[in-house]
Amino acid sequence: MALLADLRGGLVAAAVVLPQATAFGVTVFAPFLGAASGALAGLIGAILLLLISGAVGGAVGVISGPTGPSMALLAGTTVILTASGLPPATLVLALLAVTLLAGWLQLLIALAGGGRLMKFIPYPVIAGLATGTGLLLMQSQIKPLLGLHHQTAWSQWHWLPVTVTVAAFGAARLIPRFLPRIPGPIAGLLAGTAFFQLMISIARLPAPEHWVVGALPALSEFHLTALPREAWLTLPWPVILHAAFALAILSSLNTLLASVLADTTTGLRHNARRELLAQGVGQIAVGLAGGLAGSASVGATATAVQAGARRWAAFTAGLLLLLILLFSGPVGQWLPTSALAGIIIASALNLLETDIIAWARRPRTRLDAVVAVLVAGVTVGYDLMAAVLVGLSIAILLFIRAQSQLPIIHRRLTA
Repeated sequence: MALLADLRGGLVAAAVVLPQATAFGVTVFAPFLGAASGALAGLIGAILLLLISGAVGGAVGVISGPTGPSMALLAGTTVILTASGLPPATLVLALLAVTLLAGWLQLLIALAGGGRLMKFIPYPVIAGLATGTGLLLMQSQIKPLLGLHHQTAWSQWHWLPVTVTVAAFGAARLIPRFLPRIPGPIAGLLAGTAFFQLMISIARLPAPEHWVVGALPALSEFHLTALPREAWLTLPWPVILHAAFALAILSSLNTLLASVLADTTTGLRHNARRELLAQGVGQIAVGLAGGLAGSASVGATATAVQAGARRWAAFTAGLLLLLILLFSGPVGQWLPTSALAGIIIASALNLLETDIIAWARRPRTRLDAVVAVLVAGVTVGYDLMAAVLVGLSIAILLFIRAQSQLPIIHRRLTA
């Protein structure tokens, strides 16, 4: 019975992770590697994180893969590195170096007992980071939504990508309300792809290459990353270290939140140290293999545990995605990038913390709203790396403020 529950949970997890990992990989890597290589990088990241965390992780039912925060941070890092004049080859090495260092930092966080320290970060800080990340995700999908290439201007027949995005978004948001057993991302992917292919066949016009993901490259094209010594020396290390620190913090927070969520459904207690160690090892493996960084996914975990996911569901999902990658690579030439944009926008809406508005209306919680808006504003207006540092600084200040308001001596009685 437990085996069947894990198989069912693994199938649901794979259905949720597949479109998200593909979409996030395309967003980060497509501008300089192409959509197909970007989709492959996203799947590689999901497979390795699922297999490693599912095999040796310390939380039951947790599903891992590329997530919105990791995608937003790496996409922002790509913009900074591109502005500094790095060529595409060096840019890829820099992103993989960020992922590798983030994995090592996660190992240090786990060994230093960071799993216990993370719980003291105030919720308004987490809400601000989540809201800012959601807004960044929506902003990153403007070009796929409009059918624009990364280096060219407006395309002909530009209304089609917009309508495909709307169709995928509507399906991802509405279909699970009437058919709860169908995950939103897979509903959006199927609906958007079907609508796109129908319109193309009616018009009898070939779609521009950048409108579809394209056939995925063979798995043999991915190998362990061997960085030459000269390449290491030319990398912009201040930016890389800054991004790796922020990625490690975000990934650890996401992992612990997903672990707590899984515990509420499974009735078990996760081992934070063991789970962070597994995620760190998985992150290092992803960096070496050239994949997209990630962490435990709150949305995928919630969907999977409700479907019965338990001990081996994550490992099962990783095996299923590996089989899809090995035998279904050509399917990528049917997948429109605008449908992936609709899936990302639908996922981004789930990150927006609407409680901030309620906090702002009450005098007692107005400070919480100010903190959340400040962190979200730094995330959108500056970058996600700085927002993590601002959030940690605010957490320290709020802790000191709370401790300073406590009386030193409450009452003392003697005989």
